[in-house]
Amino acid sequence: MGKVAVLTGDIVDSQQLTNPEQEAYLHALEQTISLCAERFGARGEIFRGDAFQLLVEHPGHGLLVALLFRLTLRTLPHQKQPIDARIALGIGECETLPDRVSTGRGEAFVLSGRQLDEMNDARLAIRSTSPTLELFLPVLFRYLDTAVSGLNANAAHALLLKLTHPTLTHEALAKKMGVGRTSYTRFLNRAAYATLDETLSMFENAMGCDRFWKTEG
Repeated sequence: MGKVAVLTGDIVDSQQLTNPEQEAYLHALEQTISLCAERFGARGEIFRGDAFQLLVEHPGHGLLVALLFRLTLRTLPHQKQPIDARIALGIGECETLPDRVSTGRGEAFVLSGRQLDEMNDARLAIRSTSPTLELFLPVLFRYLDTAVSGLNANAAHALLLKLTHPTLTHEALAKKMGVGRTSYTRFLNRAAYATLDETLSMFENAMGCDRFWKTEG
């Protein structure tokens, strides 16, 4: 059926979280899967209680979907450290559209699963079947991982609201967040939204560029 994005993720140190924290992240995962299904046509499942997998038919949406999950989790109330997930994005062919995402087969599923197995301290990583993209996307994702991991709760919340409501004004977004417009803009700038927006556009364009997927022959 062509190239797709497959996201495979799990909650970091889930067994060390309190029962309320575990209930909160499960609800957050369910809500984010529903949002991505409605907005991007994604299909996802939660399994083992702390792991999840999504199939995004338009690979250009893969990075945005991954960020929505991480930002949503990092805005949850927590006791010791922010709740977070390891997310591996695999870009490649999908043999058929499975009835259940967990039964999917193809390059994208294999790459995503293998990448997650290789992740230690990293929280965001990518693997694709394009030799050209492999020259720079893994490095870009390491920068993004560091940037997201360094956000405080206010910056993460401001960025999440902007990504989920891109057409709303700062005044409207500030109202949703419960802060003043000036404070909201300051939080969003702290999250470097303008640069991230350009990065998301670049990623989507790269996924749709045929030259990146041509093989030598």
